[in-house]
Amino acid sequence: MERPADTSTTKARLTDQQKIERARIPLTPVDELHPLLAEELDFIQLHRCVLAVYKENTSTSSPPHERLSQAFAICIKSLQNNGYLKPGTREPTAEGKRRSYFKALEPDAVDKQVAYRELLVEAKESRADAKAERSTLEGALRGARTGAANRATGMSKAELEAALQEIREAAEPVFSCSTVWGDCRPEAPSAGHCFMLSMAVQDMLGGDIVFGEVKTEDGPVSHYWNRLGGWEFDLTGDQFQEPQVQIKRGKLRPAIAVFDRDRYERLDQEFNKKPMQIYERFCKRLIKELAQKNLCDYVDHLKRLEAR
Repeated sequence: MERPADTSTTKARLTDQQKIERARIPLTPVDELHPLLAEELDFIQLHRCVLAVYKENTSTSSPPHERLSQAFAICIKSLQNNGYLKPGTREPTAEGKRRSYFKALEPDAVDKQVAYRELLVEAKESRADAKAERSTLEGALRGARTGAANRATGMSKAELEAALQEIREAAEPVFSCSTVWGDCRPEAPSAGHCFMLSMAVQDMLGGDIVFGEVKTEDGPVSHYWNRLGGWEFDLTGDQFQEPQVQIKRGKLRPAIAVFDRDRYERLDQEFNKKPMQIYERFCKRLIKELAQKNLCDYVDHLKRLEAR
């Protein structure tokens, strides 16, 4: 004879919150729910969390699309940790679906779902605005660099070499362990500054940044230098016991690739945030040194590009 189900045990397993939900909220068939709730029923709990975290736990100084991303990250991690979403996904568990259903039965469920949809629209518009602004900025940067390059390509070798020497002399007091990207070597202050100075030179004169390796006694070392109007030049060669400023028609040394700076600056990743923060620091100090030497044209270019 089959034993009857132990309903007392089942009831004992219910949490206080579950008992309250079952007592206070009348059950409604899914097909009778408001369409806004029915079509995303399994994700209502996630939506409610995102809406609350967006309002209470994200900075109002950030644009809506960034705040929404932060809210999603916080909620997904929390719901996964509490067993309402499957590990590593946004897919709700059975318990997560059940909680979403009860959220959908709350009196203000439709209003909150409308607010969530409005938030999505606001974030989408914010993301589009940011993309458009970024494109405009990139165009301005390319235009500024191109304008500088047009003037620089009209220089003779002697004029270009003199301009590069001025820039190198201005950079000399800027070199420090706080502006280095790589190992700091006090005995060779320009070491670790090839990336920073090549970007500054590009901002002032235009052209390309090329990447390659320099052979040393300790093995190959990654290195950056500049290319402009058929010339290649390097302003940090002294770290390899070479002249400070080197300039050559054609190839100065074998290059691996041209550095795609525009793409690098567009990436919102941790690996490129630190070098760009160092470059901002380097640039501000270089501007002061250039201004003291009355190199106003270079200062104007760096200030305009720094304001991006």
